[in-house]
Amino acid sequence: MFGQRAKTIKNTVCVNLELTAEEWKKKYEKEKEKNKSLKSAIQRLEAELNRWRNGENVPEEERLSSKDQRSIEQYDNTPIIDNLPPAGGDVSNEERKTFEDDIRNLYKQLDDKDDEINQHSQLAEKLKEQMLDQEELLASTRRDYEKIQEELCRLQTENDLAKEEVKEVLQALEELAVNYDQKSQEVEEREAANQQLIEELQQKAALLSVVQRELSQLEVLMNHSLKTSFLAEKLLVSYFCLISRLITNAEAKGNGSAVEEEFTVARLYISKMKSEVKSLVNRSKQLESAQADAHRKIQANEKELASCQLLISQHQAKIKSLTDYMQNMEQKKRQLEESQDALTEEIAKLQA
Repeated sequence: MFGQRAKTIKNTVCVNLELTAEEWKKKYEKEKEKNKSLKSAIQRLEAELNRWRNGENVPEEERLSSKDQRSIEQYDNTPIIDNLPPAGGDVSNEERKTFEDDIRNLYKQLDDKDDEINQHSQLAEKLKEQMLDQEELLASTRRDYEKIQEELCRLQTENDLAKEEVKEVLQALEELAVNYDQKSQEVEEREAANQQLIEELQQKAALLSVVQRELSQLEVLMNHSLKTSFLAEKLLVSYFCLISRLITNAEAKGNGSAVEEEFTVARLYISKMKSEVKSLVNRSKQLESAQADAHRKIQANEKELASCQLLISQHQAKIKSLTDYMQNMEQKKRQLEESQDALTEEIAKLQA
């Protein structure tokens, strides 16, 4: 503090003279005017400093001019006593006492004024330092403003890039939605075709069961016809044996008419048995042909059933793959929506 105050102190040479009351009065008036001018200059400096503190850029024409500063410095450098006439003549003791009292009072006032001037000069130095700090602060704010402008330009470019990315993401989402709709439509068509194939398979299975029942019935009939034909052959053989015995007995006894009657009866019976055997053979052939047709139908139905089952398995595999693909698409869509939300939030933050 002493060093700062010592810088503001400026010594001036003055003649140690004894002044009259009028001279001291003139000196006091002069110092008073000087003090007023200094006060007005300090008020202007304080107003200018307040404007700088409020962030206002004070133009040069409104600042304290160098001329006023030089006049203040001239006021500071003016000698205390100038252009005073030398003391002369005889002065009485009372006048001398009054002069001495006036001089003491004036010196006291001068000391007070010196202190006040020192305070004002210190305040002016502080104001100058504050002005320098304000200038540095303004320069730093300008630099910060330039940096903020660069950052804003960079953020604007990033915002444009983010907008383009959002557009691309929206296009990808639209394509995914279109693909999703197409795949869902394909899945619905495949499900409808699969349902139709299942219905056809059920119909074929019912038809196969009917054919199998008919085949079992035909096998039963065929077994029955084989049994009847076997019995008929057995009866024919027994009848032939009986006829041969009768013929041999008749020849031995000489009873020809009875033998002829028996022979005619046997012949009628044989013809009847022939017709029955022919009918049974025809029936067995029909049954065999029906059985072959039934076997062919069963084989065709089994092949068709196998192809239907294969087609159903293929459709089920396709449906499973399509469902997996749809799930993957839904996951990708969800991820893209989340990334879109994040990008929109980031764009909102950048815009803010």
